[in-house]
Amino acid sequence: MPNIFDRRVVHLYWFSGSGNTLIAALALAERLRERGLTVELRAIEKRDPCEIDPDAVFGILFPTHCFSIPEIVRQFAERLPQVNRVPAFMLNTVGGTSCGGVRGILKRILSDKGFLCVGAKELLMPDSFFSFTLGWSAESCVLGAKRRAHIFADKLIAGQTRWRRIPVFSDVWGTLTKWVYSWVRYSSVRYRYPKPVAKSKRCTRCGICAKYCPVGALSMASLEPTNPEWDENDRKNVRRKMQTLALPPESNSLCVVCLRCVAVCPQNAMLFRMAARPPYRPEPQKELQQKYNEN
Repeated sequence: MPNIFDRRVVHLYWFSGSGNTLIAALALAERLRERGLTVELRAIEKRDPCEIDPDAVFGILFPTHCFSIPEIVRQFAERLPQVNRVPAFMLNTVGGTSCGGVRGILKRILSDKGFLCVGAKELLMPDSFFSFTLGWSAESCVLGAKRRAHIFADKLIAGQTRWRRIPVFSDVWGTLTKWVYSWVRYSSVRYRYPKPVAKSKRCTRCGICAKYCPVGALSMASLEPTNPEWDENDRKNVRRKMQTLALPPESNSLCVVCLRCVAVCPQNAMLFRMAARPPYRPEPQKELQQKYNEN
């Protein structure tokens, strides 16, 4: 395989909920920079996919949701423009396993767009949904993931990575998980489960959860304009603004259950309905907020 990193510029498009993927992206970027490359991190929810640089190596990083690709990442990939053999690689974080529902479907999407898929890596990190791993065991898992991200970066540069897919199984599994995820997401509007919720007694109405929500899904009376001429993007921009809220936040149909609001809440007021333990965070809330602000 030719050295794809002769381009010397790498753009890492990332999406993260609890912060696991962002930490992995920073570790990967750190190693690539040590090897003399120019690396730029770009948050998927803030980028137009049609504005990618065809002269840079394309990297995409995200967590695994319901054994598949998060819907926000899938939509971003499907809206990418046609390119001419732009080198691409992926890295996904997972609390257990993706069961093969990530690499195949994403490789098909990118290959159809003209990307040259050169490498894929799955990093095991503490589970964000059920918080099975906490304390020193979670810290050890995160440190191990950082080391594996460094190794993956070295192998990418050396041309020793591969991106495999099982043609029939990958497509069928990807379609099935997309259908299941869509059903869970839209049924949660009616049944209010599973979704992040705020505990009224803990919530201080600081608005941090609404500010960091990547899809503007936290709706409250004070954040819902009644102007009929406003579209959904206008409402998202209002929700993301830092302001004092009159009522505890409640996630609406836009929620992708990424749990970023749970991770950044300074009062531990945001909780996941299905979680039996305290919320998992790879780092303290203020440090996570700073990383989201900087990247």
